[in-house]
Amino acid sequence: IVRTSPREYRRMRLQYEDVQTYISILKENVHGVLAVLISNVDESGVWAFSDGEVKHFLIPASIAQDVSSYGVERAESKISVCAGITLSGECIKPLIVTKGDVTDEDLLHQGIVQGKQAVVCSSGTGNLNSDLFVRWLKECYFPDLDAKRVILKQRNALAILLTDNSGIHTTDEVKKLLGQHNVMMISFPADSTQFFQPQDCLSFSVLKRAINQSRGAKTKLTSSQGVLDAFYALKKKPHLSKQRPRPAPKFCYRQTPLLQVP
Repeated sequence: IVRTSPREYRRMRLQYEDVQTYISILKENVHGVLAVLISNVDESGVWAFSDGEVKHFLIPASIAQDVSSYGVERAESKISVCAGITLSGECIKPLIVTKGDVTDEDLLHQGIVQGKQAVVCSSGTGNLNSDLFVRWLKECYFPDLDAKRVILKQRNALAILLTDNSGIHTTDEVKKLLGQHNVMMISFPADSTQFFQPQDCLSFSVLKRAINQSRGAKTKLTSSQGVLDAFYALKKKPHLSKQRPRPAPKFCYRQTPLLQVP
């Protein structure tokens, strides 16, 4: 009999050599780049409360040491959030992905204007895919970056985009777009995001907790209501982290009121 939870991961297998290589890349390419032009992007799925809990199963002794998990029932579709933050502490407009279709009219009924504080779209699974990541670049990241460069009076200044090594971040189209905008992408070593990624487990776990806490007694939401839940959680900047965000340098683009994380 083994004790297992809905999702259980193996320990990270971070290699010393990979860390040294990554540090060398940073020293060679990032030194001297303004913090306001260095951004980290990541995405995370948000689900409603489920029936997930620790359970015990009877299994063959031969697989007792294997990682085990079990499926859970979800009352609602998944919502994914693609969010970016600069190393100066400013937040880039997020992209919110739903599984069900959400029209601009649906959003207006919830008091949300499409494209103003966030870009809302849908996919067949509720996950971010390569096409939607490109959309985040075009509609959220590049406009924000261009505005910062104008303020800095450095219209072609080198920018850095830090990502994990997910395949949707490294497609040929993404590389081409980044090259056209003079943006260098640097990926974290495998199994290292908990150590190196400015926006990772803490940011998104706090975000998910804020979303679930905002639900109250609601047990099932429509796609547009789910977006509103995520939207409200993103705006609750004092509750997304116990630490206050660092003040941005005077030359930085003004902070948006969404997704304030340290």
